[in-house]
Amino acid sequence: MLSEWDGDVSFGNFEKLPNGKGFCRIVKSPNRGLQNSDQINLEVFDSFLEKVGEVNLTELEPDLSTFYFSVENKLFFKAKNQENENYLNYYFVEIDF
Repeated sequence: MLSEWDGDVSFGNFEKLPNGKGFCRIVKSPNRGLQNSDQINLEVFDSFLEKVGEVNLTELEPDLSTFYFSVENKLFFKAKNQENENYLNYYFVEIDF
């Protein structure tokens, strides 16, 4: 039962956009039983929580994890693969709408 639960769609928390113009959240698609088949989308909302856009982050960079937070005017994403425990692999994603 837990594997079915973990493989379902999951919605992240709403986070305020770095530029203060709205909100965003991560949506992880269902796992289809294939290794690394999770798709991560970023949904963007205006200040009234009306959806204004969505982008498939996995298409842009397959190494993005769902762990992220705001830094200045960008979103900081931790990489899925951390090959060396002494170094943090990460990506910055800038949102402009």
